[in-house]
Amino acid sequence: MRNAALLAVLACATAQASWWNLMNEDFGPTATNRWTYAGVSNSQDQALFRLDATAGVVRAEWNQTNSISVGNPYTIRPSRLLTPLPRPLTDRDTFRLRATLVIATNTLNDTIEYHQIANVGLYNPATMGADRAMTDNFDVSAETKIKDGSDFVEFNYFAGDDSSSSFFPFSRSAEMTIGAHTEQFGDYHFNYNGGDPWYHSTAMGAGGRLPEETTIYLDLVYYGAATNDTARRGYMALYTDAARTQILQVGTQQMFYWTWPVPPDRSFTVTHAGFYNYVNVVYAGDPVRAAGSFDDLQVEQGFADAEVASARMSPAGVILEWASETGGTYRVIATDNLMGGPWTTQAVVNAISDFTALTNDWSGAFKVWRVERNDLP
Repeated sequence: MRNAALLAVLACATAQASWWNLMNEDFGPTATNRWTYAGVSNSQDQALFRLDATAGVVRAEWNQTNSISVGNPYTIRPSRLLTPLPRPLTDRDTFRLRATLVIATNTLNDTIEYHQIANVGLYNPATMGADRAMTDNFDVSAETKIKDGSDFVEFNYFAGDDSSSSFFPFSRSAEMTIGAHTEQFGDYHFNYNGGDPWYHSTAMGAGGRLPEETTIYLDLVYYGAATNDTARRGYMALYTDAARTQILQVGTQQMFYWTWPVPPDRSFTVTHAGFYNYVNVVYAGDPVRAAGSFDDLQVEQGFADAEVASARMSPAGVILEWASETGGTYRVIATDNLMGGPWTTQAVVNAISDFTALTNDWSGAFKVWRVERNDLP
């Protein structure tokens, strides 16, 4: 029996060149086969996230008290709607998530509480702790701490009232947050990378809020494979148009945001895309409540020029597909001796799109391929 093919990848450029589609969800009639809900029900005995195949959207509700029990220990039960990604993504990868969001009219209440709603992102349910809001950290008398959230990259709308009398005077903002992996429970063992925690670059000011009954086009991008000043940082932007050319503005504040870099000694792995309703203790006002919908969820992985995005078997051989620049020339080379070579040219290919594919004959027990840009100095 032949050994499994070993793929060696050579990226000749450091800049991200092409986006490889991992998933593209329109929430049509077949979506129920892909998505799984876990959590609580509302007063009408409905899930907080519901697939509406007729409208082709996810109906969403957020309520910070649904469901939490304040005791010793706490009981925290967030609700979530998730679907697995075709491949895991890590802190070393570059990837982006796109979606549309609509906040329903007159569903967001004014409160001095500070809580995130409209959460959408990438998660690892196998490692994601229940206490994303760090509720249990504030109760030093708790006998059993609850694990903080970790291994996620997500969008949040912090929807507290941003008036001068607010408990958190900076509270209404839109953000991207990256949760690095932690094995710890409670006591601030989280490792979250947003911006400066006491100043939000998307703070909307007193009375400011995201527009309601309006389609908001969301982008989250994480640059794990970058080597410049964007390395291991995330970028969030909200747009008013599907082409994503016009940044949404609330008052005088444009809705875009860079995170701090994920520390080099921290890591994360995400395996699912989805939506969360986090729960929290109500400290100083009414619980945050709102409703809305999501649509057109897309997840893509970024690849550098000549970097292989996919390798798969076919009856004709091994199909390699790599990121390319239209008009560029690429050389596919191979060896059956990784330590000593020689490397021989299998093909020279002229690219006509962002990705180029080639089927390679596989003879012998072992072979390694790599792709090189052939027309650069």
